Amino acid sequence: MNRILFFISLIVMAVFLAIAFVRWQFHDDLAFQMQLDNEGLFGFCLNKYLNWDARFMTPFGFTWFFLYKFIGFPFLLFFVSVCFFASSWLIIKLIKRQFELNLSSQTHFIVASVLNVCLWYSLNNILSFTLYWMTASSYVLNIMLALLWANSYFSKHKNGEQYKLAFYLFSFIVAASCQNISLGLCGIVFIDLIVEFLNRKVNGFKQFLKQFKLMVVFGVGVVAATISPGSFVQLQKMQADTYSSQTVQHGIKHYIDHFIHLYVEAFKSNGVLLLASAVVLVLSLILLSQSKYVLKKVNWSHSLKFKNLLADNKWYFAAFFALMIYWPTLLYSDRYYIGFYFFLFIALSMSIMRLFEKKESDFDYGLGKVSIGFILAGGAYLFFMTFAESSIIHKFMEERHKYLEENRGAKVIYLDALNFSKGNFIETNISSEIRKQANYHENNVLAKYYEIDSVLPKKYLSKEDLVSLQK
Repeated sequence: MNRILFFISLIVMAVFLAIAFVRWQFHDDLAFQMQLDNEGLFGFCLNKYLNWDARFMTPFGFTWFFLYKFIGFPFLLFFVSVCFFASSWLIIKLIKRQFELNLSSQTHFIVASVLNVCLWYSLNNILSFTLYWMTASSYVLNIMLALLWANSYFSKHKNGEQYKLAFYLFSFIVAASCQNISLGLCGIVFIDLIVEFLNRKVNGFKQFLKQFKLMVVFGVGVVAATISPGSFVQLQKMQADTYSSQTVQHGIKHYIDHFIHLYVEAFKSNGVLLLASAVVLVLSLILLSQSKYVLKKVNWSHSLKFKNLLADNKWYFAAFFALMIYWPTLLYSDRYYIGFYFFLFIALSMSIMRLFEKKESDFDYGLGKVSIGFILAGGAYLFFMTFAESSIIHKFMEERHKYLEENRGAKVIYLDALNFSKGNFIETNISSEIRKQANYHENNVLAKYYEIDSVLPKKYLSKEDLVSLQK
């Protein structure tokens, strides 16, 4: 049965990765491309560092735009898709290490494929602005880097290893590169620092000092990114009327209300789907493991001890910290929720996994494995439909590009535009399209890229209109 599931998983992942080659560039992508062509790689990154934020001049940020410039759009999105799947693989590895699961490499791939399907479906409303939007796809890379760091950290922490210089350097780079995701990781280090302080009589003060040094390195990395010149430029651009005309007390209350609103909105958007995905993941791990699992009795006296509460729930703290946005450039879009969602998913998965205990058994989970096959088949169908839909839009965008090239330098161009607001597209949250306002950002970027005075919509097409036009 596992061989069949592995074969299905390979098909699912092949279709998932193929989607990258039928995507299209958004208007921000064209704007960045113009800046890269005009300023060069280093000049572009330096300009963004001075006027936007620090991530453009971090080692990973610089590498990101190096790849965009030299390998091109579709291959970079393919790389991002690989990073997305790698994140699923690394989450399984984290849980596998935490609960000492016995999984073969083949089984690991199957479960990672199931998780990839679940996360893609659960986070579909923000993937248009992360996974498939070149200029924002670095958020997906940040998630993978964070999970790479977390796997290394928990391995060293669990075994009581001393952190070497290379790990401190990696920690600093991740902290400086990953923005609000770094705050989530910082939360984990902080919780472990408190736990080590509470355990200092047992583990010795040396462990606490080791954790304290890592906390300092992480803090320096986060601060280094925060105080970039671009952050202050963006702060000056933001409207501060709410704070400037009110008392400090009112300002603090507004700040707190703002974050409560963020958490409520984040849970409303994806909380239930992520919980369902966590249940699917845990059941998949149990069904495909070589051991039998049963529900265990909870030892409340152990679980409710303060230090155990902290140690067992550190990923919830990571999710909490990951949504505490203070970078001005992250206040414009829901895509900064992605770190919160990934950390919350890990927290939920580990909480559910703790409800079970392992028993060695030859119990046959054959029927349960069939259900995993249905999930993978559903994922294959979902990815195939997305591939088919993206191919149609890709063709439409290619024809638009050809038409604009032929009319480069014209005064006014009227274009057919896509009406994504009807919700009959799979990715209903795509909203980056030209509008009736001539000075709208998307209109301006297209006009500038093709050296046209003005670009305006002629009519808006639904999905059905688009399909009928291309028959």
